[in-house]
Amino acid sequence: LIQDLGRREVEEAALRAEVAAAEPRFAAVRTPRMPSLTELEQALSEDEALLSYHVANQIEGEFFYGGSWLLAHTQRGTRVYRPPERDAIEESVDLYVGLLQNRDGSDERGAMRLYADLLGKALTDLPPEVTRLIIVPDGALHRLPFAALRPDAGAEPIGARYQISLAPSATVWLRLRQSPFTPAE
Repeated sequence: LIQDLGRREVEEAALRAEVAAAEPRFAAVRTPRMPSLTELEQALSEDEALLSYHVANQIEGEFFYGGSWLLAHTQRGTRVYRPPERDAIEESVDLYVGLLQNRDGSDERGAMRLYADLLGKALTDLPPEVTRLIIVPDGALHRLPFAALRPDAGAEPIGARYQISLAPSATVWLRLRQSPFTPAE
């Protein structure tokens, strides 16, 4: 069975190469290339920012620049921020989502805390013309309703200030941005 599997994997690779040669778009889907910062920045409109989260915990005792990162891309450039580590984010998101379900206003402090931890500095630093946010969440942030977060008590949630959309990755967002839309037949 192992030999048969190996043979079939070789056959599959040959067939994929054949299809990729005949249809370059297939090859692009199978072997995506990470875009450069310049490509991302140039693809954004003046009124857009792409916020890409990379959530992890710091590894102790090793030479590793781990932990969580937020990359905020605009046409003007890319800035890097350090949000909390994964464990803290997971705990905060779980608590906030639970409070939000109560629909009694008990979520307001959590909305302000998550705003400060995850978005505050990055949004403050955005150019004033930015009105649309493309957010690439990671980990527990997939469960977070970013539009409900707010900077202060009584302030409007950021969904009132920004049009917010989510993308699975910056690479996928850029590919979709650059691909012409063709409706299914």
